[in-house]
Amino acid sequence: LTKAREYYLSFWVKFSGDFSWGTTEYAGKVGLGLAGGASCSGGQVCDGTNGFSSRMIWRQNNGQAAVYYYHMGHAGQYGDYAVLKNNGADIHWPKNQWVNVAQRVKVNTVTGGNANPDGEIEVFYNGKSAAKVT
Repeated sequence: LTKAREYYLSFWVKFSGDFSWGTTEYAGKVGLGLAGGASCSGGQVCDGTNGFSSRMIWRQNNGQAAVYYYHMGHAGQYGDYAVLKNNGADIHWPKNQWVNVAQRVKVNTVTGGNANPDGEIEVFYNGKSAAKVT
C-alpha cells in the first residue's frame, strides 16, 4: 500500500452452519486485516513508530465478534481487543448469513521522532459503527 494517514478495508464473510467456534476461551482470526511498518504482531512491542496491525477475530466459544489490534502502549505481551457492539449488546458472528465488515485505521502521527497517541480504529458491521478505539 502507498503510505497514507488512513487505511480502509472491507470484506464479506459467511460461516457455515456447522462451523465450530472451538471449546476454549481463545480466539480465531476472521478474514483480512490491516498492518503497516514492521506489522507489530506475534507478541512484538509497538512503540508508535514501528508499525501497527488490526484484524477481526471471534472470541470465546460462542463466536463473539471483536477487533484485535496492536498499538503503541498496548497492555501485556500480545495485542488488545474491542468487542463489536450493536446498541450496547455484543455482536456474535452469525452462521449461514453473509455479513459485511469494514475497518478504518488512522495511524498515529510522529513529531520530532516521538510518536503521538492519536491513532484510531473504527469497525463497521453491516454499515453501522460497531467499535471505535482511540
